[in-house]
Amino acid sequence: MIKEVHLKRFKRFEKEEFLLKDKGLTICAGPNSSGKSTLLHALAVWSFGVTVVRQFKGKEALFEGYDGQGAGLSKDDFTPINIPDLRHLWYNLKSQLPNEGYSMAITVKWDDPKGERHLTMAFSLVQDRLFVKAVESNLDGNTDIPQIVYVPPVAGVDAREEYATLAKRRAMLGRGLAGAVLRNFLMDLEERNRISRKEKQGEKKKLSQTDLKELRAIDPWERLNESMRQTFGLELKVTPFNADFHSVIRVDVVPKRRDGKFWRNNGPSRDLMVEGAGAQQWLTVLAFALTQETDVLLLDEPDAHLFTKLKLELVDRLCEISETGPQILVATHATEILKRHPLERIMSFGEKHPAYLQREVQRAKLISGLGDDYAPIIEKARISRRILFVENESDARILKEIARTCGFNWPDNIAVYATTEKHSDRLRFYRNLLEAIDGLKALSIRDRDNGNLGGVDPANLCDKGVNTKTYPDFKARTWRRREIENYALAADAIVNVIDVQVVQKWWSRRGWAWPQDMEIDQHLLECDIKKPLQILLGRTTVEDFLKGLKKEHIHADLEAIARQICDLK
Repeated sequence: MIKEVHLKRFKRFEKEEFLLKDKGLTICAGPNSSGKSTLLHALAVWSFGVTVVRQFKGKEALFEGYDGQGAGLSKDDFTPINIPDLRHLWYNLKSQLPNEGYSMAITVKWDDPKGERHLTMAFSLVQDRLFVKAVESNLDGNTDIPQIVYVPPVAGVDAREEYATLAKRRAMLGRGLAGAVLRNFLMDLEERNRISRKEKQGEKKKLSQTDLKELRAIDPWERLNESMRQTFGLELKVTPFNADFHSVIRVDVVPKRRDGKFWRNNGPSRDLMVEGAGAQQWLTVLAFALTQETDVLLLDEPDAHLFTKLKLELVDRLCEISETGPQILVATHATEILKRHPLERIMSFGEKHPAYLQREVQRAKLISGLGDDYAPIIEKARISRRILFVENESDARILKEIARTCGFNWPDNIAVYATTEKHSDRLRFYRNLLEAIDGLKALSIRDRDNGNLGGVDPANLCDKGVNTKTYPDFKARTWRRREIENYALAADAIVNVIDVQVVQKWWSRRGWAWPQDMEIDQHLLECDIKKPLQILLGRTTVEDFLKGLKKEHIHADLEAIARQICDLK
């Protein structure tokens, strides 16, 4: 929908332009006070200005060629965002400039079937009154202006919620009190759902399966409830409301459990307020995202009360909604989201001018600026010019001890990056780091898991499925056994910590020859033994056991990888 935003003397920007993806989900990320919320505030204020002018001067005041007066309002009537004083809308708090009445302006550009549209809303502050006017426009009577909804960081749900007019709802949203009017929005969604059901049912006794399937696929209330059931095991129930008799809106949640194809009740219903902050946050965000009248949704840190899994699920759900629904802009600090979201959908505010990321190294720099674990990784890689990719930090600790036992010199300050990503993803990250760190050498080692054994070169454990010819300093290696813990299957070493009879019985139960011949290990390559082995070892962890192996008990694969790491020069 919206493809460009131009700011003149708005908050922290004296002059700035933002080029946006006009569809889908955009993640706005950057350090504190970098301007990501300012973009959202600008769009909210612009939309409010459009509403004010249309209300007091008529829609013609927004059209091309209008030369009338602007509309004025007091501080108390300004509701789009929460600020202590109207002067805080202006760059450096200076609202008065010589020979410039409307000294602050916000321009928004978007496309419609007739081409590009633009509308500039200008603002002036005279004593305690704010004046707003459309100063540049190519709109006409057939132009649809984007409907924008701004949802600031969400506060909790109130114990009682009265029916609120649209003006009051807008005011509460601007003050960051979306939770205070959440039941109002849920009541509207539920009412529209009932109307849709009646229209589809018509004269029939009940909805057909086809109509029901279609309704559940597109209706906001149905989609919201489906999301709540899948994520929290809850369903929403709105108590019928009549403005002539009721003053308080009641929305309950009903616990649900999956029973085959159906959802069954799983306990008594309870008021929405008693649910956790995460469920309330999730519900609030999706309620606004699914509202069909919204063209552009602005979410300021919607993941604030969510743990990592829910953060990622929320972003996935918003991505899905934005494919056919509103354009969504999300401001966040969550590095978990930034690590997995597509580059072309992350707008970085860490640089001088906000722009979408284009390379992985920019992602790493952005995340390091937010204080993530990438920072020490990049710094160590810069110093040592060597990086080791492993699946777990424990893998690096094991290999370091293996190297010491074998008499190898472990590289000083080697950067260790623990990630379950594939070799190809690690290579992509390395490739972008290489642009900033000349001569960077890397070794990537992964568990084979269910991969094809034939894809691993037994001579050096090179993964044949990864093409690194263009980047010879990146070595992709994969264990021949399912996982590194499998190399702890050294019977002569195990009997040093566990009674030999217990080990022999455990060994024989799996059909393996006793005593073990270390030169024959084909029967050990595919076995998934991590958990049973840990049970056998008892208090000794598999990691500690591997780190304590003597030279004669170390498998050739472990020794080979430890040597290759130490040979990174």
